Amino acid sequence: MKSLSLLITYICLSSFLAAQGIDSKDSGKPIIKIFANYHHGISDDAIQETAFEVRRAYIGYQHNFDNHWKTAIKLDIGSPGDLSEYALLRRYAYFKNAYIQYTNKRWKIGAGLVGMLHIGYPEKIWGHRYVMKEFQDKHKLGSSADIGIFSQYHLNDLITLDIFMVNGEGYKNLQRDNIYKYGGGISLKPFTGSVARFHYDLTPKEIIQHSFSCILSYTIKDKMTIGAEGVYQINSHSQEDADIYGYSVFGLYHLNEKWELFIRYDKLASNILQGEPTPWNLAKDGTSIIGGIQYHPNSFLKFALNYQDWFSYAQNGPNKSYIYLNMEIAF
Repeated sequence: MKSLSLLITYICLSSFLAAQGIDSKDSGKPIIKIFANYHHGISDDAIQETAFEVRRAYIGYQHNFDNHWKTAIKLDIGSPGDLSEYALLRRYAYFKNAYIQYTNKRWKIGAGLVGMLHIGYPEKIWGHRYVMKEFQDKHKLGSSADIGIFSQYHLNDLITLDIFMVNGEGYKNLQRDNIYKYGGGISLKPFTGSVARFHYDLTPKEIIQHSFSCILSYTIKDKMTIGAEGVYQINSHSQEDADIYGYSVFGLYHLNEKWELFIRYDKLASNILQGEPTPWNLAKDGTSIIGGIQYHPNSFLKFALNYQDWFSYAQNGPNKSYIYLNMEIAF
């Protein structure tokens, strides 16, 4: 995989140099996204948590060689959030994407550090990544990008199939063993405005982890979208009989071209292991609500004033509520 990473880096650098050439079929564009916020805790467990933050920045470049071949490289500069209690005070940079991709009328195939569809697909429908991550990404039930290969085939206007083989370690870790994650999905558009996607993957370690997920959504005349995402993970993180399951439901309503209302409810739970009195993941089980209003003044700016909370199922767990003002800059 080290050789693959070097190859992808070389290809991406070459594409940048090619952009300086005179071939009219070549085209390229920078990738820049910045997520920032101001938040204020309003519950007893969060009253001291008030701050301005730049939570994430994506910086990169995409180059199209012609109508079929393209390559992209993107850095993710943010806070890992799980290294220490002070991790949010630091900044770390990772390669989020570094891949080459071939596309024709029906086929799409790519290799390198690629985005994972079972995270990216519902994230696109939710459409408010700068406010809150997609459900699986938020609760670390899967990585949004990984190193490997993928293929997608548009069977017709109704059905799209995809498969992949990746490291399974995510984009923040290098491959440490010879075990890969395999999976695939099917995306359906049964009628105008509707989307259904079903996904399955497995990690064949000594204890095999299985993950099932689906998302359903319906958009009414480009005015309102309702959606629901469900996840069930068996032997989570390869722990025998340790299952995690949950769902997220959300709604979006466009008041006009610049203003939108949004709301979302998440629930995460785990099973009770034999001989134990409480769920094995109780400390992280709970529910959350996100709701607010978005202002989209132009193509590269978004603002969202919103309420966010987290209520733990653990008796002594945190119950936190906040008011957020989020901002996205993207071009």
